[in-house]
Amino acid sequence: MAAAASGLGIALETTRFAEAELASGELVALDGPAFRRIERTNHFLCNRKKNEERATIAAVRQWLAGELAR
Repeated sequence: MAAAASGLGIALETTRFAEAELASGELVALDGPAFRRIERTNHFLCNRKKNEERATIAAVRQWLAGELAR
């Protein structure tokens, strides 16, 4: 988002992560018939593979799995 707001190109990202930049006018959302909005309700837990077994990451993963199971 920062790179696009600085004029270095475009960003393909959820508008949720660009709220401040869109509200201030630093970025504008492309719109029109050539651009179809993609809506997803998925969320992902990501971490570096080398850190996959770290206790803190495992704890968050276990907590999140428990919350999702409820």
